[in-house]
This record gives sequence, structure tokens and C-alpha cells, in this order.
Amino acid sequence: MMSQAWLHCKYSWKIWLFSLPVFITASFVMTSCLTNFFNFSSSSLINNDISSNTQLFFLPILFASIMIPIVLKNTVKELLNRLRKENNLQIILGVTPEYLAVLTGVELAIASIIGTICGAMLSTPFAQVFYNFLVRTQGTQEFPSMTIHFSYQAFIIT
Repeated sequence: MMSQAWLHCKYSWKIWLFSLPVFITASFVMTSCLTNFFNFSSSSLINNDISSNTQLFFLPILFASIMIPIVLKNTVKELLNRLRKENNLQIILGVTPEYLAVLTGVELAIASIIGTICGAMLSTPFAQVFYNFLVRTQGTQEFPSMTIHFSYQAFIIT
């Protein structure tokens, strides 16, 4: 199944390339915010007074968790419309609709995994830039100076 999905994904690469910017952007936003949150909350420099500032990282996460499903729903709908011609031909050739649904689901998973990996790689440097911006604007009393590292927890959650 995986090999057939990969071959079909390579065959219709233009259609799946259309979806990658959406998956990369979604991953970028979520991983950036979660990376900052996990680094900030696990830092030894954080005391009880400063720990309330973790709420600042939840605002983009909340916004993204509302907007990303809406955008992804429309992206998946557009992908299915573009794949409809190929799927109709495969149904004529004898492939069951259930098999096509599973095949399309695996292809969607491949595209989303690629987008998640790309977005996660881009997000860690941006998370450091965003955190440095917070330190400059709010001061070191609110956000202590620290280095942001890649967070496996943020990557898995994304």
C-alpha cells in the first residue's frame, strides 16, 4: 500500500506540491509557538512570577488551532477535486472507491509529514528570533535571556 501510494504521489506530484506550502506554514506556526513554550517552561531561569508569561505563547497556538483546520479543510477539498479525474479513471479500471480513499489518505499523510518536517526545521531559528524580540520589548524581568533549542515534544505534537 505504501509503495503504491508513494508511486501515485510521485505521479501526481504537481497536485501534492500545491498542498506543501499550507502544511509547511501550519507546521511552522505551531512548532514555533510550542518550541518557545516548552523551552520557556522547562528553563531553570523561570521563577513563579515569570511562569505566568507562558500564556503569551498560547495566543498564537489558539489562533492557529482555529484557523489551520479551516485552511486545511479547503486545501484537502481542492486536492480531492484535482485528483477526481485520475480517480474516476482508476474506478473505471476496477479500483474500488474504498481503496482509492485509503490511497489518497496515505498520500495526504506523506505530504503532511514532509510539510511538518520542513516547517519544524524552519521554526526553531524563527522561535529564537521571536523570543529575542520578546526579551527586547518586554525586558529581562519578564523574559530571561536564553537560547531556544529544538523541541522534540513540539515536533511530535505538531
